[in-house]
Amino acid sequence: MRDISGADADRMALAVALLRIAVGIVWLANLSWKLPPDFGRHDPRGLLYSFHQGARYAVIGPLRDIVSDVLIPHFTIFGSLVFLIELAAGLSLTLGFMTRAGALIGTAQATMIMLLVVRAPNEWFWGYAMFLLLNALPLFVPSDTRLSLSSRLGR
Repeated sequence: MRDISGADADRMALAVALLRIAVGIVWLANLSWKLPPDFGRHDPRGLLYSFHQGARYAVIGPLRDIVSDVLIPHFTIFGSLVFLIELAAGLSLTLGFMTRAGALIGTAQATMIMLLVVRAPNEWFWGYAMFLLLNALPLFVPSDTRLSLSSRLGR
């Protein structure tokens, strides 16, 4: 295995930080169609639409049943939960603060989204797979050594 020079290590740390920030921005940008107080209930492609897609196309039957019997009837509660989860992942990854926790939250949420809607018409499996892997990257590679609140705070 080849040693990485200081300049190469610095460029790699910057690249990983930029990937982390980009994923965080994706989470934050996607909050726009699930904002409180209605969480996109009346948007034709909003969060409720996604829940209905999950009820119809989730990868496994029991997950379809949970969406139909629990999530949709209690949409406001679960809409709030989805909003807070994605806000936490987005802020953590964008700011570089508690990035492993944010990456874990984002990876879990990306996994759930994938399991719910990847089989729906016009969805692309590899887009979900890439998003899941990009969320998981900070779990395995330090991504908060550059451009992060954590590095500024000396953590």
